[in-house]
Amino acid sequence: MALALQDQNLVWQKVFKTLDVQVAGTAGTAANPSTLNVFRGLKLQMATQQLAPQLQYVPFSYANLTGATGYQFGISGAFHLYGVWAKKTGTGTTGAILCAFDAETTTAANFMFGAKLTTGVLTGAVGDEVALTFPTGLAFATDVTIITATTATGGTAITGAGDVVNGFAIIGA
Repeated sequence: MALALQDQNLVWQKVFKTLDVQVAGTAGTAANPSTLNVFRGLKLQMATQQLAPQLQYVPFSYANLTGATGYQFGISGAFHLYGVWAKKTGTGTTGAILCAFDAETTTAANFMFGAKLTTGVLTGAVGDEVALTFPTGLAFATDVTIITATTATGGTAITGAGDVVNGFAIIGA
């Protein structure tokens, strides 16, 4: 599969709608206001310094992440990751580490970044989240695999119902 790029304004509409929407009946599922500011800053940076490139919005959900192999975007060529947001909405107190790998395998050699998401331990409430941006784009050579795991380099996939993580990525050429 190739990149399915579209006008960046459409992508930003999807981003801000996702960040602003609270899942019906689930308190604490909308993004923190500071997360909105992180992505507003990225949008401004890309519009003014990178001439508003075409982008792709890639949502992911708990169902995508729980498999032993994680979730691959299915991009067959090189691309850049500009931003990623994930939120833990489950009530489990185990730390879930969101890991990204530059390949379809989750080996330490392919590890690109990780972010720990907890519930109740650090935040004192349901819904820890992470917002990562790469203003000039983090280069991936082939595809990306995202997984929630027990260690920063992949480890065992976390599949418990209390460890629900959902989010999205913004990618481009």
